[in-house]
Amino acid sequence: MNAALSQLTRFVAVGLTANFILYLLYLLLTSLGLEYIFAMTILYVVGVCYTFLMNKNWTFGANTKITAEFMRYLILYLIGYFINLSML
Repeated sequence: MNAALSQLTRFVAVGLTANFILYLLYLLLTSLGLEYIFAMTILYVVGVCYTFLMNKNWTFGANTKITAEFMRYLILYLIGYFINLSML
């Protein structure tokens, strides 16, 4: 398997795994009575950190500092968060 296909496979695996686990956690938190907006906010933070670190280290094997990369990633996810929040 070439490197690009391997990275794509890992990227998809990280995304699917994160969405599955975080959705189950969302269902659990809301069933325990946590307000859905708070549950979404908590899980968004967890998801951003998890997917960033997994993709950086496992998918792409990057050995660079994370500050600038994480800030760009965070800005994009903040935009997504506010879109999700407005839809809820």
